[in-house]
Amino acid sequence: MRDKAALGAAVMVGSIFLRYVWNQYKSVRTESRRQELLAQTVPSTISDESMTASVRKHGQLHLENMMIEFKRQSPGASFEAFVREHFPENSLTDENGILSCDPRLRNENWEGAFQRISPADSLHQIVPLPHAS
Repeated sequence: MRDKAALGAAVMVGSIFLRYVWNQYKSVRTESRRQELLAQTVPSTISDESMTASVRKHGQLHLENMMIEFKRQSPGASFEAFVREHFPENSLTDENGILSCDPRLRNENWEGAFQRISPADSLHQIVPLPHAS
């Protein structure tokens, strides 16, 4: 009887050990496959800094195209009017009805670009970001 109990315990321990080894193997295999897919999707030549710069430039070109189109449709309109139309969450109107915008937009990338841009400017040709879907 003791031999059967010992044999049963050994089989259970062996089964648990095999399950553990199998799960470790699956985990390593899954991680290896994930790394392979990641390498196919995102080339290692693109650094985080490079991707960040590309995304920033891409966004700026979109913003400038919006400004060009706005100035074509609304000649003489103010920066604040542009913000109200395209980004109303950043537009403010005081109790006297005076239009203003979030002070964070008063910088070279936003207000400076609006001042530089002319309705006669050509729209930027914007290529998709690498690996954007």
